Amino acid sequence: MPLVRLQYNGTARYFETPITGTQQSWMPGQSGFVDDSFEAAFIATGLFSYYEKERVFKRKNSLVTDDGSPISTGSGSVAASYWFAGTWAGLRAATTADLALGSPTLNSGYNVALVTDFGGPRGMEVSWTGARWKWQSGFVLDRIDIPVTLAATTSEQLVKTAARIPAGFLAEGDRIEVRLCTGKTAAGTETLTTRMRIGSTGTFADAQIVSRAGAANAQEMFGFVLAVMSPTQLRPMMVPQITAAGTTAAPAAFIWGSTDTTVASNITVDSLNSETLLTFTQQMSGSTQTPRVNEMMVVLR
Repeated sequence: MPLVRLQYNGTARYFETPITGTQQSWMPGQSGFVDDSFEAAFIATGLFSYYEKERVFKRKNSLVTDDGSPISTGSGSVAASYWFAGTWAGLRAATTADLALGSPTLNSGYNVALVTDFGGPRGMEVSWTGARWKWQSGFVLDRIDIPVTLAATTSEQLVKTAARIPAGFLAEGDRIEVRLCTGKTAAGTETLTTRMRIGSTGTFADAQIVSRAGAANAQEMFGFVLAVMSPTQLRPMMVPQITAAGTTAAPAAFIWGSTDTTVASNITVDSLNSETLLTFTQQMSGSTQTPRVNEMMVVLR
């Protein structure tokens, strides 16, 4: 059974016999773990509070979706239970309702929720920080492990289906870390431009975040980090770009936003408080060589 860590705030020795039926006693200032089936009874005495000096995750509710049906991982029922289990939108609604009541359950201890419509086939766990729901640092939002080869054309092309970022998932202080390995099927004089876009459509109409015009070599590896400054502002944080030959390109080789070539200003995007789509595109200067993405990874921190 899940355990909850409590602290005894009384001024005299306390025997828990009326609650657990045992002769276990508590001294003033003592903390200890109790089975969560006794949790409510201990708190109801007014003598105990939640011990919050270390991160003890407390999962409270039955594991059900928004409509009350049980969740399955595909190989059987999930054994644990959560403060909430369901869609990201459902979690946000439940959080708003709880906060409106003064956070009677959210801030009663450290809580974990299961988001079922994002993060993978089995969803993802997020934890309550006291102000927001936060994923485990290093969550992989999108990736390419098998090279994606596009057509030989001068038109801008989507590399793959856009990666979805749920409304309100990112907040100030978060980081979007990108690593790319791009190139052409053969060396040549045609230039390959790779772009990252963020917006509400998942198409070429979305705001350009960064653009990199590759050299004439057949392959390049580069990366960068974007800091979330506000729901509508991202700030680039440069990471060295390295070519296949092992040389380092100047930061000016990157175009941030639509025209800026510096890393000193913010980039305006559609509000992250609404669902957002992240896409990568490629475009050749000619139509005889074939562009491709060999590897790609987008990590949220």
